[in-house]
Amino acid sequence: MSARRTELTRQAARLFAEKGYHGTSIGEIAEALGVQKGSLYAHIESKADLLWDVARDGAAAFHAALDTVPDDGPVIGRIRAMLRAHLRVVAEQLDVATVFVR
Repeated sequence: MSARRTELTRQAARLFAEKGYHGTSIGEIAEALGVQKGSLYAHIESKADLLWDVARDGAAAFHAALDTVPDDGPVIGRIRAMLRAHLRVVAEQLDVATVFVR
C-alpha cells in the first residue's frame, strides 16, 4: 500500500470511529487530507473501499496479536495473554479497533 493510501486509510479510520461510516462523507475525508474530493478517487473507487481497508487492518492487527500468544502452558495464562494482546491492539490502534469491532 502506498504512503498516501496508508494515510488515507488512517484518516478514514479516525473519521469512521468518530462519526460512523454513514456519518462520514468523502468530502470530510478529503478535507482531513487537505486535498480536493475528486483527488481521492485516484486512490480509491469508493468510500466502501476505505471501510474494507480499515476492517482488514483491524483483523490483521488482532490476528497478529494473537499469534504472539504461546500455544502451550496453562489455559488461564493463555487466556490472560490473549486478553492483553487484544487490549494492546485497542490501545495502540483505537480508531481501527473501534471500526473493526463495530
